[in-house]
Amino acid sequence: MTTTLEIINRRILVIDDNQAIHSDFQKILDGSPGTSQKLAEIESALFDEAPSPTDFGGFEVECADQGQSGLAMVEKALEEGRPYGMAFVDMRMPPGWDGVETIEHIWQVDPSIQIVICTAFSDHAWDEVIQRLGMSDQLLVLRKPFDAIEVQQLANALTRKWTLAGQVREHLADLEAQVVLRTDRLQHMNAELARSNHELDQFASVASHDLQEPLRKIQAFGDRLMTKCHDSLDDQGRDYLQRMQAAAGRMQTLIRDILSFSRLAAKAKPFEPVNLNALIQEILSDLEARISQTRAFIEVGTLPTIEGDATQLGQLFQNLLVNALKFCKNGEFPMVTISADCLKEGTAHTSHVTNGQPKWRISVKDNGIGFEEEYAERIFGIFQRLHGRHEYEGTGIGLAICRKVAERHGGTITAHSTPGQGATFRVTLPGKQGEGCGV
Repeated sequence: MTTTLEIINRRILVIDDNQAIHSDFQKILDGSPGTSQKLAEIESALFDEAPSPTDFGGFEVECADQGQSGLAMVEKALEEGRPYGMAFVDMRMPPGWDGVETIEHIWQVDPSIQIVICTAFSDHAWDEVIQRLGMSDQLLVLRKPFDAIEVQQLANALTRKWTLAGQVREHLADLEAQVVLRTDRLQHMNAELARSNHELDQFASVASHDLQEPLRKIQAFGDRLMTKCHDSLDDQGRDYLQRMQAAAGRMQTLIRDILSFSRLAAKAKPFEPVNLNALIQEILSDLEARISQTRAFIEVGTLPTIEGDATQLGQLFQNLLVNALKFCKNGEFPMVTISADCLKEGTAHTSHVTNGQPKWRISVKDNGIGFEEEYAERIFGIFQRLHGRHEYEGTGIGLAICRKVAERHGGTITAHSTPGQGATFRVTLPGKQGEGCGV
């Protein structure tokens, strides 16, 4: 669809106290074939192109003999929705306003109109004109006596410029409207997110008490039955009771893991320097019994201090270590290696550099059962398991927590594996904000 601003505005206003000047402008700008052809020939010579149909001329010219009447015509044109694209304004127009004062008044009501000052005298120094009107790309000077070609060139260029400027304003207005619309949508989404987080907090409160309380009672009464009625139950009864206790325990673990996942955002702490070497040693201390039971060997390299949430980073690396100990091969002791390397700009890992800020890649490698590479992305989904619970314990939430923690820290986590040859989990995290890597 063609809008108004896609059509060149050829309306021109001439403000001059000399009626003969009015006639001259109207003759020059009426689009006479001779003048247009001459301009086309000049254009051909300048740009080394064959003469083409010209769009010089054909202007709608209206005239005023004083600045006050010219201003009135500008106001009327705006009211009618037919503004002028440009105006030729004489500098001397006694007894009324001079050209500079006329332009001052016109720009107050129509700031977009293009102006050409026509003068044969130095009534005002150029510095004075600039001081009063400002340095503007909408203002040109044409010395009298002027050439017809100059007038037509100015008329053609400035009316086109007025049209293009209008298109730009329309485009900017449209962009601003889109920004406002998208800002409103973003605010609405933020409000929805806040509401969702509030509901999540409420869920966490319910899950932490109302859901776990019945489970605690089931487990408590199950323990009493097992203690007091053990001898009176037959083998089948004891089996049923053990299954009930095991199911209640799995349910309690599942609720605890869901709570951990849901609280990652709600219970997040401000970032602070975290010494990963010290953090890993704390985790190994917590897992001491399990490490001893599996007779695992864990090698920890030199790790950096990064900016983050120590509690959440502890969850991430503990989950990775627990998996490495859990998914070990029958007849082999778990071997786990934890190492770090800095990804700097200008290396093969430049894609891991954000705004020149290097990141750390922490690798956790084991010699366990591994998995098919096609599952390398799926395993990070919540409740995703590659093995049945009878083979390996777990809820399928641990790696989902790892990914959420990594993303909250502006990082990533990936997995690489081959069945029977172990797995390597790589966690890429930024170092301290504004600084390079430093151990």
